[in-house]
Amino acid sequence: MNILKKIINFLKIVIWKANWIGLFILSQVPMVLLTLVPKFTSPPISNIIFIIGLLITIIATYYYAIYLQIIPKINIYYFKLGKIAQGFIILFIASAASGIISQFLGSTDTANQTTLNELMSKVPFYAFALATISAGFFEELVFRAGIFELLLPKHPKTAVIVSMLIFALLHIHGSSDLLSLIPYLAMSAALTIPYYKHRNIYVNMSVHALWNCMVTFATMSMLG
Repeated sequence: MNILKKIINFLKIVIWKANWIGLFILSQVPMVLLTLVPKFTSPPISNIIFIIGLLITIIATYYYAIYLQIIPKINIYYFKLGKIAQGFIILFIASAASGIISQFLGSTDTANQTTLNELMSKVPFYAFALATISAGFFEELVFRAGIFELLLPKHPKTAVIVSMLIFALLHIHGSSDLLSLIPYLAMSAALTIPYYKHRNIYVNMSVHALWNCMVTFATMSMLG
């Protein structure tokens, strides 16, 4: 009987942690919509479908995270402007430092950014901007709240390392793109360590979304 209870408890833990995969799948929906919808429909129908699909995905993911109790319900109290500004500055410094190191090692751009630049040239800019900016919401749920609160709730220090590594590894394109680990590890550290210290997912989301917004518009300016 005790063995059966242990098995049941183990299965419950496995199923509960499998919710992280659900969050990850939802986080991929915006980019899937962005790339696939234009192939089957043309504007303005494709634009409407994309926007509606994105909004539905954001709302569904938010309530899924609330159901899992890994984030609190949204409240203006959590959006602390000082911490958001501080986090953005730290992220900027980490990105600049990692960029210098990458250039020194002979890497001028990441394969992931190159892929995004190509996608930007093929889809409406506003749709691309919405997808990349909303990635701050999805990725913080998956790589910060999901890992800290679902996968490793009792091991926060281990969660720091796991979060940094998974975030970086999922942003590179195979073994030929290993130098891309440098900027993504730096970015992940700048986002993970503050979450470890303060556990404020809304500050993380704000910093990440602002960063993606800046990078998106800067890239658009450079690409013309």
